[in-house]
Amino acid sequence: MKLENAYQMVSSGEMADYVTKVLETRKPPRLSSSQLETLTIVAYYQPATKAMVEKIRGVDSAYSIAALLNKHLIEEAGRLNVPGRPIQYKTTPDFLRTFGLQSLEELPPIDKIAFGEPIEIPEEAKAEET
Repeated sequence: MKLENAYQMVSSGEMADYVTKVLETRKPPRLSSSQLETLTIVAYYQPATKAMVEKIRGVDSAYSIAALLNKHLIEEAGRLNVPGRPIQYKTTPDFLRTFGLQSLEELPPIDKIAFGEPIEIPEEAKAEET
């Protein structure tokens, strides 16, 4: 199986029962809803800082980021060159394996938030608020 610019050895589906018994296949890590939200933000906006994740989610995300680091689904991707030098995070090959993806291009498209730019509310939405 191809994972971005690397390969992973896999067996055929016919041998799955035998391989499972021999290797006692590890279950994918369980993710809470807050961890899944955090992971989604990092996957789509990477490299992403903790502050970016918290701005999108609206709540403290320190625990979720720490849990995702421990589960090896995200990793440090350097530091942002601004005061305070916050850590940037990106997804890992384990993330791709866990979700059955070959590359990040396979993620479904979403409408991303543009930071620093004003967001225009459509006229229909303004009319519904009043």
